[in-house]
Amino acid sequence: MNNKKKIIAVLPARGGSKRIKNKNIINFCGKPIIYYVLDTLKKSNIFDKIFVSTDSEKIKRIVEKKGFKVDFLRSKNLSNDKIGILYVLKDTLKKFELKNICFDHAAIVFPCSPLLRKEDLKNGYKIFKKNNYKYPVLSIAEYVSPPNRSLSLSRKNFIKIDDIKKFRNELSMTKKFFDTGNFSFFPTKQIDKIIKNSEKNKPFYKYIPYILERIIAVDINTYEDLEYAKKLYFLINKIK
Repeated sequence: MNNKKKIIAVLPARGGSKRIKNKNIINFCGKPIIYYVLDTLKKSNIFDKIFVSTDSEKIKRIVEKKGFKVDFLRSKNLSNDKIGILYVLKDTLKKFELKNICFDHAAIVFPCSPLLRKEDLKNGYKIFKKNNYKYPVLSIAEYVSPPNRSLSLSRKNFIKIDDIKKFRNELSMTKKFFDTGNFSFFPTKQIDKIIKNSEKNKPFYKYIPYILERIIAVDINTYEDLEYAKKLYFLINKIK
């Protein structure tokens, strides 16, 4: 009897991106940006299934040209920018269950993560496995500068310190981190519970961190982010 626990990687890649048109398939250094993550996922040898969740026929064609089958399209009511990504994951798992394909664990990996390395995925999965697949694992990174030292601009365009008490003593500040928007691992049986916690305004309740290097932790949401990621990509590959 095969007791191997099955795991799926789900890439949420809807077609209606607003800030960057065709963001999930935009040309990145010579090929669609989603190809980089697909290659990384395949090379990691972690996943039994790599699935792109999309509502777009165009994205489906591009992904299948790469050799990854899109078994079904995402419904339109789960394809707007207000839908939480966990609902997309839950719907994906249910649709596979209807095909008698069940997964014990799942990862959400975002398509616009061209700097993500297979080593990061493998190490994140090791943390997930070490904790008996009980808790979600989320990729995070440390802020370059503590948010406590944040500045803003006054109405007359002068620099203003947001909180003078917290600004002065940087050495006493605890480290602060941010969600990198690259990947996360989940036990599928707990998806409903995790969604409920999120709805109760506890979105990262009992999540375990996987801390990415800052140079890898790029979340591409704007054209400025895109150009920055390209420069980092060339720099990293030049060093190699």
